[in-house]
Amino acid sequence: MQRYITGISLAAALLGSTSASAGPLTDVLLTSLEGKGEISWSEGYQQGTTETLKDVVLRLEDGRRVDISLFEMDFDGTAILFDAENVRINPEGEILLLRADTVKFKGGRAHLSALWDFDMVTDACPFVGVPASVEVGGFGMIIAAPEGSRDDNSTYRASRMELRQHSKGTPSACSADIGFTMQGYQAVGGDGSSTVSSFLDVETTLPGSLASLAADPEQLVSLNVETSEAANLINGGATAWAIDEGMFNAEFSALGLVPAATLTLRHRADPKSSGYWMKIWNTLNAATGEINFDVDSMTVRSANVLPPQSVAKFSEGGLTTVILSGEGAVDMAAGDVLAEGDVSITGLLSASMTADLRMGTFPEGAIAKHTRAPDPLDLIPPVYVNKLRYDQTDDGAIDAAASIMGMPVTVLINQIREEKAAENMSVSGVIRDVATAAANFASISYRQPPARLDLSVDPELDLREAVIISRSLPGEILNIFDYSVGPVTE
Repeated sequence: MQRYITGISLAAALLGSTSASAGPLTDVLLTSLEGKGEISWSEGYQQGTTETLKDVVLRLEDGRRVDISLFEMDFDGTAILFDAENVRINPEGEILLLRADTVKFKGGRAHLSALWDFDMVTDACPFVGVPASVEVGGFGMIIAAPEGSRDDNSTYRASRMELRQHSKGTPSACSADIGFTMQGYQAVGGDGSSTVSSFLDVETTLPGSLASLAADPEQLVSLNVETSEAANLINGGATAWAIDEGMFNAEFSALGLVPAATLTLRHRADPKSSGYWMKIWNTLNAATGEINFDVDSMTVRSANVLPPQSVAKFSEGGLTTVILSGEGAVDMAAGDVLAEGDVSITGLLSASMTADLRMGTFPEGAIAKHTRAPDPLDLIPPVYVNKLRYDQTDDGAIDAAASIMGMPVTVLINQIREEKAAENMSVSGVIRDVATAAANFASISYRQPPARLDLSVDPELDLREAVIISRSLPGEILNIFDYSVGPVTE
């Protein structure tokens, strides 16, 4: 039986509501907003354990206004349940529209209080106990086009999004599991291109606080990402690239990631330039963990990703559509890196690689130099290559390349070899050796596959240094790089 609440609680009166429900869950809502905002509604009533507010207006201290047509509250014995319908947030800055058909919340009182200033949460341990989730249905957002541009506004939609959080441990030391799922996503840019995804799921485990990390420095940090039916479309809807299924997961000891996390937090509001990422790389020497990835049936349509002048040539080479799949793994242990990967490109080639590496660092002077005058060579990863093995079987790549370039690949390599050797007589022997090895590798890959390349780099030089020195002193290439090419015999 529906019971209208006629009394107005003191707290609601102070917040300016025109009609109030004095039920216990309404009191919880009001308490969660203390010091964070004001709330008002036109009508409130209770039926059984469910408390309902109509035409809710929420004004937060940071200037946000949230309008909700219908707001229902309940309790399932362990968690608070809030259901909101027709949610609208006031435009702000470039955001012209932000709305959702439904928003469902489930969690404890601490989660509810954090919901109003989520960006300020730095300690997840007060949330230990009750798992929490926020589910959004019928999400929509419009972003204004840059002033003076010819683009239209950008729109973002999702049929369903869910954010999950569960802290495990004690209020003083815990780990936090955080998950995010999105379904039916579509983003249409102002230039008419779009990105779509049928399904995206992200799961991560982190230390709940700095105190939690200090209590257990070796606890694991993990990240798992899965996606399906993701694609990028050009203006008009034609596919540029698409992925049937993709997976990425990583698991590391928390302690080794502290320098990277500290640097990230210190510069979280700054633009992420290449110099920033070079500094992040330098913090990873102590990282211990593993990374795995798997991409199944990625489709790339050359006409929609290449410059127009290149499309015809790629079509002549039978590369109108390229389908590839790949998987790989990386193990890191305090600077030592073992990497392996396999890739298959339908009708072109299949390849595998294994590498034994050591992490190096970007010199501070190199970071400063790149910031002043960017050079692509500065961004080559500073890794020491103890051993690298690459195997390749040609399934049509040589023929396709010949069609694109108008001559056989080996002929082109030999032509370049002779031209460069004539231009640089002092290093003509080096040029001929390298070009001959490349031609042999291509020929074996095509006629006697698989072809194998074994490579190592002078142990005193990381790969970045080796390439930079080779550019300045090409005569040193054979002293810096030790390589061999031949068929796989084992």
